[in-house]
Amino acid sequence: MPFRRVASVLGVSAQTVARRYRRLCADSGLRVVGRGRTLTRRVSPSGWYG
Repeated sequence: MPFRRVASVLGVSAQTVARRYRRLCADSGLRVVGRGRTLTRRVSPSGWYG
């Protein structure tokens, strides 16, 4: 999911989301796995993933 989409939902800039993501990865070892079809299907009525 693009940072700009997350930013739009949260009401912040894409740069802020990217910076926070990088900080989480560096400080806590956050890893994102499973990128693919599963994440692009609509899984809720809000359409967050779809």
